[in-house]
Amino acid sequence: MAEPFVPYMRELATVVYVSPEGAGCFPTMETFQTQHVCDLVFPGRANAAPVALQAVRAVGGEGLFAVTLFENDGGELLVDKIVPRPHGSGLHTLDWGGVSQFEQLVRMAAGLTPALPDGLPVCTASLYRRDDPGDLRRALRAALHDPTVRVHWYGNDAPGGRVGHISTSGGPDLIDRAVSARERFNRGWSAG
Repeated sequence: MAEPFVPYMRELATVVYVSPEGAGCFPTMETFQTQHVCDLVFPGRANAAPVALQAVRAVGGEGLFAVTLFENDGGELLVDKIVPRPHGSGLHTLDWGGVSQFEQLVRMAAGLTPALPDGLPVCTASLYRRDDPGDLRRALRAALHDPTVRVHWYGNDAPGGRVGHISTSGGPDLIDRAVSARERFNRGWSAG
């Protein structure tokens, strides 16, 4: 049976943590998907934390979870999925200056009190594997021309798979800066 289509205004995500030592959520992010991958992730305009935490608690979850939600035209938040692991929608936490989703998971696995998730606003833009990659160094120089840009490279052998992401932090133009840096990276990485 296929799931019915749910009309929505935007897709949101938050990382939820639940342990005997504490529970909470990272800030809500808005996501744009490309081929079922978080392509562009930036601070959301809605607060999905109460609904996401309630959803994880409803299934008896303990640990770290990404919760994705749809916001419909009426502002209602509908849970899409609960993912029991660090997630692409939480990669912004690597560069925001606070605890990352990965460190939070380690803290909980070690039985430590979770850290309060707080940091700068960050936008991430995914980078995808190319069939005709050119000079990676040229691409990195092009993207890193802006000192507020960071590149994370993790590779992926799947055709068209995400090989990394670019992030920018702080300021009202962080989405534009991330998209521009990705465009510069892709032009620099083109063969020829």
